[in-house]
Amino acid sequence: MENIRENLVEHSTGISRKTVVVSLVIASGSFLTLTAATIVGTEALLRKDIDRQVEEIVQEQVDYRETYLGDRDFLNSASFFKPALPQATLNEKTDVGPKLNPLLYWGADQEATVDYGRKTPLVAKATREFLLRYQNDWIKSRSFIKKLSADLGFLDAIDTGERWDIETAPPLKLIADKKIFTLPSFLPLPETLDILSAIKVRLIKGSADFNPIEALAKTRQLASLLLSTENFQMASAGLTVLDVERRAYREYLDRGWIQAAQWSPVDKNASMRALRAMKATRGYFRLATPPERLAEIGLAEEVPPGFCAAINEQLPVELALEDELTGT
Repeated sequence: MENIRENLVEHSTGISRKTVVVSLVIASGSFLTLTAATIVGTEALLRKDIDRQVEEIVQEQVDYRETYLGDRDFLNSASFFKPALPQATLNEKTDVGPKLNPLLYWGADQEATVDYGRKTPLVAKATREFLLRYQNDWIKSRSFIKKLSADLGFLDAIDTGERWDIETAPPLKLIADKKIFTLPSFLPLPETLDILSAIKVRLIKGSADFNPIEALAKTRQLASLLLSTENFQMASAGLTVLDVERRAYREYLDRGWIQAAQWSPVDKNASMRALRAMKATRGYFRLATPPERLAEIGLAEEVPPGFCAAINEQLPVELALEDELTGT
């Protein structure tokens, strides 16, 4: 981990201005921007006011610095966010991936590349639609418990794990082995909406089987594992699971099914700071970031929130055109 952080800063000092400004514009947009850039070519992009855009982004980094460092320090001391921080003893932690990955639905799009995981979602379509209709009141639907259809067997695979490695699963391993450049939004992943719907059903069942604490514990464990995946979309889903847990806790408490001392939900403000900081980390890992600022963020004793996700997802996009643009 330390080698990665040091190499990151060292590498940033040798990138040409041309690479920075062109890659910055291409990487900061959507997939349509990337496609358009390929069509019109770098010459058209260079005719635009690139310098102004670079200056604006660098100034935003300066303006946000104090807030970001405050969020970083807070999250490094927050117990709920520990799974999202790289650990030196990572290999010693129990990985649930081998058991959990094949039990999940990886989306219909994966059928064309690799046959893996469930063929259908964990949660039946009618149940998912039911949960969506109830919106924030989904937890109040215990009277409909018999009508809800979901396979919750995957939760048995999370009990003994401390981390969740999704990169060894065939859909992602295939991309890595063949060195296929894939934009983060197109990476094959377990469907997070399906996972969120499933944990809602589990919490509803917790109100019906009179064992709400066990349901809350399962939910917290799932959130912890999602935060450990080193993937921004999955980690963001982990923070959403904490929101779901908080909603169920309030319902359990209001109904008198649990006492306040029996469970401590993660504060909403803490979840929001985590998401804000994870997004900001990606914003600092840009080709236009001055080396001294990248060193301040990347080499500090306090690990940047979402560091691994930013390395895995943001930098490959930023660096994708470096060789072509520098002529190397």
